Amino acid sequence: MNYFLYTFYTWILSLLVLVVGLAGYNFYLFAAGQSFDFFFPEFIAVIFFLMVASSPAFLMAWGVLSFIIMSGYSQGEKIGLWILAVILSIIVNVICLLLVFAREEISREMLWMCWPAYLSAAVVITIRSKQFFSLIHKSKNDGNS
Repeated sequence: MNYFLYTFYTWILSLLVLVVGLAGYNFYLFAAGQSFDFFFPEFIAVIFFLMVASSPAFLMAWGVLSFIIMSGYSQGEKIGLWILAVILSIIVNVICLLLVFAREEISREMLWMCWPAYLSAAVVITIRSKQFFSLIHKSKNDGNS
């Protein structure tokens, strides 16, 4: 598996975990007697919107992945750096989106409101750690050995 595919699959899975988690939270809030108003077409629309809005974060994370894989750090440090790089790319993406669309909304509180995205990315990277480690070992064994 190459760097692009690993990053792409992690990104897509992270978006799905984020949307399902937010839908579950919405269902939990409205389960106390109110109707649940999150239907499948809205689910698809939210995923499409998140894919468009988060594509710069995906590209930033993809660009950083090769530097992390080729660095001289240990495996545990590499996955920690990968989680940190993905979360930082999400933060940079949110700041850029706010600069373009809602400059007056930039604040620490707005960045803290994005914690579900950070959590879903960290959870998916942890779940896909086996693929990450196989990516590390594959890149080490690609020589003339």
